[in-house]
Order: sequence, then structure tokens, then C-alpha cells
Amino acid sequence: MAIFARNSSCVQIEKSLTTQAARIVQALGINRAMYEGENVDLCQRMYWVVYILEKTQSFICDRDSVLVDSNIGTQVPLIPEAIFGKFDYFRALCRFSRLLSKAQVALFTISATLVPPNIMVITIDDFKLDLERWKDSISEHFRPGSSFVQLGGVGGLLIELKLRLCHYYYSAFIALSRLKLSILTEESSQDRLETEQGLLHASCAVIDLTRYIDVDASTPIWVLLSVPLSATFILFDFVIQNPSHAQTKRNIALLGVASGYFCRLELSSNGCLQLSLLSDLAQIARDYTQDVEARITVAPVEVSNPSFAERHPLPCEEETRAQPRLPEFAEESYLSVQDSPQAHDATNENFYIPNEDTSTFSIGGRFPEGLDLTNFFAADFSDYFDPFVTNIFSEG
Repeated sequence: MAIFARNSSCVQIEKSLTTQAARIVQALGINRAMYEGENVDLCQRMYWVVYILEKTQSFICDRDSVLVDSNIGTQVPLIPEAIFGKFDYFRALCRFSRLLSKAQVALFTISATLVPPNIMVITIDDFKLDLERWKDSISEHFRPGSSFVQLGGVGGLLIELKLRLCHYYYSAFIALSRLKLSILTEESSQDRLETEQGLLHASCAVIDLTRYIDVDASTPIWVLLSVPLSATFILFDFVIQNPSHAQTKRNIALLGVASGYFCRLELSSNGCLQLSLLSDLAQIARDYTQDVEARITVAPVEVSNPSFAERHPLPCEEETRAQPRLPEFAEESYLSVQDSPQAHDATNENFYIPNEDTSTFSIGGRFPEGLDLTNFFAADFSDYFDPFVTNIFSEG
């Protein structure tokens, strides 16, 4: 039940079923090295399936894990149907789940707030190296970042497996990068720049993956909504904070891709998921960058002809106040951009993020609580997915 509850039809009970399954396998002692029951291979397989479900869910939803890694004695079984050539998909997921478990204990707990920031940065870098080693251990056909062309069309088994691996990798990379940005100080400019560039690349990659997502009620909710939604907000924030960057136009185009994907979800769900509102993000970003560009390029006009000045006086204070203005948050961002070096160099590869955006997430203050995006979609909309509409996108 915990496996099937990962889709859109059982969002409300997914966490409860997965947690209960983890408690059952520990109560039965399946985690021990010596299990006296029957069907040892089946018990080992069941334990590690529950382990993958519980560890990934705990990390994604920022919940405490029930399974204790130090009390695991059972080995990872060999599952023939999960082997594709020389690549063992099941073992790769077990290794990734173990990596997430260690990262959650070391970085995303209350005890982590007591660790000095410099030690935290080193620890995050170590986990990012472990994540890269895990990615490199995957077969080239399934490795995140490689082409999907050789795996067939949308909806195929191989496409689905690689899509899961990509979302696992990028979601973990984004989480580690965001945590590192909240800790780094302004003195670590080079390290901060590399982290921001990596975060932007991961967000763009996630949005680019939406073309391969099978829009169906059976697709896990974190693949269907949570990860693409997080990437969209991150990319939108980059565009607003860096309107004069050389990649801004490309990023706005990707926001348009994300908007199309969310409109596609709303169409497939017969309006149950009202995600077309997110399409305004691309338009907001486009209008804002054009306005900032116009303000930067337009120079003040010097009037040398007195008669012209008399016929065309400057607007009075009341008329100036009546002019339409940007929203308050956009005005503050614009003022920050004006003072930043990126405002005067559109080809600069640096990113600019105001200190105010990260000060609330300082590791020295109150530890930020995680946000489970699946809670926004905790409604039963499995019956609303239109098979006809879904087939149209799948065949296209």
C-alpha cells in the first residue's frame, strides 16, 4: 500500500502508510543479519524496498526517520528484474537512500545548528562529492545529465527509471546547495558563486525534464509536482534578482516551459489542479526585466532650450506619485540590482542575491523548518485525470 500511495490518489495517507511499514519491518526483526523466518530473500527484498521508501520520503518531506541505520544487518538482495545490462537499479536506490539518511542526520537536524558554519560547509561539500560519486556509478544510459534519446519515447519503462534517478539526484543537489548558500558569508564569494551556478543549472535541468514526465495519476506526486515546482520558484528568484544577467532571456524561456507544463497538468486533471496561475510567473519575470532594462538604459534628458522647457514642464509631484509602480518586493530588488556590479555588466557570470534573502536562514539563528510541498496537493484528484488528454500528450 505504501508503494501505491506515492501517487496522486493517496497523498493524504502516504506518510502514515510508509511510516507504519517501517515500524512493522523493524518489529518483525527483518533488519537483522540472521532472520529465522521463511523466505529470507523475500524478507530482505521487502525490507530494502521499505528502506528506500521511508528514507527518501523522510528527506524530501523533512521528517524524522523511523529506521535506524546502525541496526541494519540484512544484505541488499539481488533482484534480476531490476538489472539492466550491468546496471543494478535497485542497489543504486539503496545506496542513494543511505546517502540521504546520513545527510539528514548530519545536516538537517537540530544538532546541526550547534556545528560551526565552516565545519558545516565542509560537511556539505563532502556529501556533494558522495552524491557525484553515486551519479558517476550509474550506467551512462541512466546517468542524470545524459541524453534521453536512446531510451525511447515518453512513458516507457527505461524513460521512467531514468526520470526517477534524475529527480532523486537533482532534488538532493538542490537541497544541499540551498543549505550551503544559507551558511556561506559574503567573504566566500568564489564558493558562493559556484554554488549559485550549480543551483541554477540543477533547476534548469529539472524544468527541462518536464517534457518526459508521464502526466498520469500513477506518477508519484513528488515527480509530478513537488520537484518541478521547487525548481520553478528557484529559477524565478534568480531572474528577479539578476535581471541583467546574460542568461536571463534563456531562464525566462525556461519559465515559459514550466508554465506550459503546469497548464498541461491542469488540463489533464480537468481543472482540479489549478496550476495555470503559475504561468503568470514567466510574464511577471519578463515584464520586470524589461522594466529594469529600460530604467538602466534611459538617461536623463538635459533641456537646453528655455522656450521648450516652458511649453513642456516637468510633471509635478502629484503626477509622479500617480504613475504605476512595481510591487514593493520588486522595487526593493530593483534598488539592490542598481547598486550591484551586475547591473552594469550584462555579460558577467556572477549572480547577485541580497543578504536579506539569506539572513533569515542563518545557521546561527532559528533552524528553518522544512516545507513539504505535497501538502499543497493533499486532495484526491485521481479520478480527474482525463485519459484522453493524457494520451494526446503521451503520443505527442
